[in-house]
Amino acid sequence: MAPIWRLPVALIALALFARIRCEETKIDFSDAPDAVAWAVQISDLHVSVFHPNRAEDLEILASRLLALVRPALVLVTGDLTDAKNRDLSVTRQDEAEWMQYQKTMKHVSKESRLPQSVFFDLRGNHDRFGVPNRELDFFSRYSISADMNRVDPVQAATVTVPGGWKYLFLGFDDTMAIGLRGPTNLFGHPTDSMLGKMVSLLEGFEKKHAPSSSAKVAFGHFPMSFTASSESGRRPEEILARHGISAYLCGHLHTKFGKQLYRLHSYPGSGTFSRKNEFWEWEIGDWRGSRTVRVLSLDHGHTSFVDIRLDGTMNFTTIVLPTYPLDSRFMKRHPAYTGDDEDHGDRIRALVFSEVPITSAVAKVYDSKSGSLRLVDELDMQLTWGPNNKAVFYETRWRRNRYSDPSALRYWLEVLVTDSSGRKTASELRPFSVDGKVAELKWGFSEFLVMGVQWADAYLLLFWLSIGLLAAVLLLPRLAYVRLKQKKAYKSFVSSVLAWNTKSGGSYLEYALKSVGWIFMEGSRNDGLWWGQLALVTWLVFLPWFWGYPFGDGHAAGYLSRTGWHIQELGKSGLASPDVLVIVLPFLYMVVLPLSVVIAGLSAERAACEAHQAKHCGKTSKSEGSKMSRKKLNEKWRRKALLAVCLLIGWLHWRVSLCSCSCEASFSEKFSSFVLAAMLLGRGCFRLEMGMGFSRLRVVRSRAHDLHDLHNLRDSQKLKASIRTYLRVVCREHCRFLPAKQLFQQPPEPV
Repeated sequence: MAPIWRLPVALIALALFARIRCEETKIDFSDAPDAVAWAVQISDLHVSVFHPNRAEDLEILASRLLALVRPALVLVTGDLTDAKNRDLSVTRQDEAEWMQYQKTMKHVSKESRLPQSVFFDLRGNHDRFGVPNRELDFFSRYSISADMNRVDPVQAATVTVPGGWKYLFLGFDDTMAIGLRGPTNLFGHPTDSMLGKMVSLLEGFEKKHAPSSSAKVAFGHFPMSFTASSESGRRPEEILARHGISAYLCGHLHTKFGKQLYRLHSYPGSGTFSRKNEFWEWEIGDWRGSRTVRVLSLDHGHTSFVDIRLDGTMNFTTIVLPTYPLDSRFMKRHPAYTGDDEDHGDRIRALVFSEVPITSAVAKVYDSKSGSLRLVDELDMQLTWGPNNKAVFYETRWRRNRYSDPSALRYWLEVLVTDSSGRKTASELRPFSVDGKVAELKWGFSEFLVMGVQWADAYLLLFWLSIGLLAAVLLLPRLAYVRLKQKKAYKSFVSSVLAWNTKSGGSYLEYALKSVGWIFMEGSRNDGLWWGQLALVTWLVFLPWFWGYPFGDGHAAGYLSRTGWHIQELGKSGLASPDVLVIVLPFLYMVVLPLSVVIAGLSAERAACEAHQAKHCGKTSKSEGSKMSRKKLNEKWRRKALLAVCLLIGWLHWRVSLCSCSCEASFSEKFSSFVLAAMLLGRGCFRLEMGMGFSRLRVVRSRAHDLHDLHNLRDSQKLKASIRTYLRVVCREHCRFLPAKQLFQQPPEPV
């Protein structure tokens, strides 16, 4: 009888073997042309119990498309479920949505006649909303990866195609290990352990397969611009570039920010550009709103794709995807694209998927040198594979040297196919370059904002920039005022500002600078206001912003600061950094900074009113104001503009507070969604706004009585009523989140 100790050892060995086995999947894609494989990507399904049409369309449209394309792999890159309530105010996991997702994907697999082993799904940030432990980790129960025993966050599939080519598809799940609720769950958070496994799999593949007959593609959920660094500062794009990944497929951003969410990542290497220092990142549109599906092809290592937007008419009976020459906008700058590949470089090649038999295919080459597309070549293509399948492969020889040109955008390719019913379908026009020239990818502003900015690094820069601006707005005017006051020159300075006109000399720029300086100096003269704002800025830098339940009621409580979530019960600090930027930056730039500007504006306007009152009514001004013309005094738009800005800031303040309350965790009444807003802003700065507002009203009312101007009196009463209504609404909205009696009933213990 074997010793008892051998049983645990055997179980451990079996578990390790199963773990290693589930990390790598071998797929024999023999029903394909030589050196050609293709896959389908779909992302951001957002299956929701409140929007059943998303799952219904997936069952109908995706099943039909997959049955037509029959890919080697189906990649589902995150946000499988929506995890939000009906009005999108609370994020939480709903088991019913996961059950619906599982049912839908099984139906898709059955109807498309594709085995579940070719489906690879991974988590997105929505699939981690409010998942502090395994109890709420429904992905581990209802996903295809769970059914296939793929338990590791790093998965790999090696696709073998005719001709001896091997294609590696590497997927990684870099969602938060401890899933916070939204909105502070926005970034990918790779770990050193995960990156180490990626390196191990890539190196193992490279040892087994020569670069001349292999290629690698990675897929995940988060774009690199929304991915944080690991504990040691390592980043996944460095690993992908170093190991010669052709492309990285991702989702997350949907189509809200543009349709060209692509980026070429380049890293310096020795010598000329090579496969080891750059790769393409291609974000796909979402299924939730745009019903987008991507078909990706690999032809002798060259990667191409076409995005298809499905609609209710199911108008996709034919799909045409040229595989060579490549789109010059999405090429890599390495020697493989210089025309030296004699095996296939002298041919135009295209994949065609059609429910109706294809009878002919034509390749058309256009010249755009004249400013418009002019047909310069038309070549009949021959069927070389797949006469009995819905997927067929066409190619034709061409004289590629005729199209040598320094421009990457001069020549354009189109493949036109005709089916047995006479229907013609053309591929998208795409530029090509036989000289390996890469066309410049032009971003719009929003596309640059989400793809070109590394937000994990930009967060700290933008935070300290806002703090620097606030410090400058508060400290510089105060120092200038103190200096002028010591020299007894402040009164003359104010007089020069208020009495300025075009005849008095001086440039408009000088007047503008003096006016801005005077406005902020007036704001710094009130000690209570100034110290209150300085205390606010200090609080925002060093102290907690608010307390709450980041995982939901009944789970661990914590507090949020500029560095992230701090949860004493779990012994965690700095969670969701830089994800907290979605709360921190809007609050600083849209509430705190404008609030300081408006306070200064209200102070300056009051000083101007008092100066005019002193001049025309013979009364002594309490401030060191100066002269102001009646014309300027009667410009009521100035006061109305200040009131409008106050209302706007109040609305933004309320929105930020509401966002932090409803989206962060469904906080209990014991904790505020925004203790800082309720305590410091709601009871401090807003009280200061009240004081400024009513002080200003007293000045206007006094002026109206002194001038016996009934019209202005009526205006001041209306203004007073408007501001009172505004303050009443703002106070009610802020106080309802955290009544004063409940503020310190059961405060959490500090970390």
